[in-house]
Amino acid sequence: MIEQTEVVVIGAGIAGLTAAYQLGEADDFDVIVLEKEDRVGGRTVRGEHDGFVYARGTEYLGEPEGLLKQLIRKLDLQLREIPSPCDAHWHGGQFYYGEDGIAALYIEQSSLSDYNRFVQTIQKQADAYVEANEFKPNGNLAALDRMTAREFFQRNGFGDIYQQNFNVASRGLFGASIDEISALSFIPEIAFDYYDTEPISETRAARLNRDRPRRGSEETGTFSFTGGIAEVTLALQNELGHAVRLQSTVTSVQRDGKEFITTYRDARGNLRKVRSLMVVLAVPAPIAAQIAENELTAEQRNLMNRIEYAGYVTISFYTREIVWDGAFDLAVEDGHFFTDVYDATWIQRQYDSSVRNRNDSIFTVYIAPRSYKDRSVLNMSDQALLESSM
Repeated sequence: MIEQTEVVVIGAGIAGLTAAYQLGEADDFDVIVLEKEDRVGGRTVRGEHDGFVYARGTEYLGEPEGLLKQLIRKLDLQLREIPSPCDAHWHGGQFYYGEDGIAALYIEQSSLSDYNRFVQTIQKQADAYVEANEFKPNGNLAALDRMTAREFFQRNGFGDIYQQNFNVASRGLFGASIDEISALSFIPEIAFDYYDTEPISETRAARLNRDRPRRGSEETGTFSFTGGIAEVTLALQNELGHAVRLQSTVTSVQRDGKEFITTYRDARGNLRKVRSLMVVLAVPAPIAAQIAENELTAEQRNLMNRIEYAGYVTISFYTREIVWDGAFDLAVEDGHFFTDVYDATWIQRQYDSSVRNRNDSIFTVYIAPRSYKDRSVLNMSDQALLESSM
């Protein structure tokens, strides 16, 4: 027997859940969501330990706008600004905290004029990216897409400290080095931290705060929720209810006249079929190309199969004493096994009084590959990962 519905959504990450919610809520379609894992969220996943809730994947977002802003409001979620200092750097045996500290690091390792020129260059390029109404093959954006991020730094005379620190950032964000990611792809991510940054005068440079700032003393423009970004995906799952079917592995999507038949194995291993008017493929491109192979053009399959995905590992350490609470995210020097150390309790301590003054803690290290081609961390045992991180 073939089940009938209007829309089948394959994948229950944020994309699939949002599509299903919008189609059901705004457009009143009957929707079924099929997810092969035993949970929703994709990379947006969290853990819980003795009253602490901590992110195991997606950590934060910028200030929500558009559909996401509407979605948060509809789901009645409480958005939380991540308290400052949001970022810190470890370099040369020293910590640099917050906007002032990180600016001081760049000025010390290059010069005040180089730092100001860097900020202004990033802002200018990011503005051009946002304001572009079309992509011109011979335009500035196309030129940025043809050069690597490292080439961009080198051509603009931004020295080792910029290349080293942003190589760490690129590995953490994309799973690719600055020799692999294009300048066009990376500049908007760099600009996230510099949209409102003003040039620093010599007088102000001499007064930059190099000490650890008071927690929450500045706005960060970076947001999450008390229970992490997973609050969004879990709320969507709750709204969709029985429409979400976990442990349901799709094997094929085939056209049948003006409709589609989706075949999947359910949690018990039984083969099932659903007929629908539409199918939404909200899964990684190579998987979409495989399960809908007969319904995609050769060009579509070729493009989807060319998309490279990087792997990364997170390790969460539960400690009886606080090990790191200097900032939300500590970026380490290039060359370390991991790229970042997160205080996994940072947001919850700020907004949940029941855990605020606890002496125990959780910190998370992010282990990113040195290249998107590098799969070595995914093949390491848990013990080897732990030993390499200590």
